[in-house]
Amino acid sequence: MPIESYQNREIETSWEPGKGWYYRLDSGKWWGAFDSEEEAIAEAEHRIDSEDYQE
Repeated sequence: MPIESYQNREIETSWEPGKGWYYRLDSGKWWGAFDSEEEAIAEAEHRIDSEDYQE
């Protein structure tokens, strides 16, 4: 489970065989599924940037 950092937030990604890529922020709820890890990370960064971010 690779862990990235963006704007002082932790983004963790995970691959689920047959389902796709998922991400979670700061060890919270898992979000997905996405076709690629890059897509999951991009969505996580967008969620962090959005004004209405809530877990």
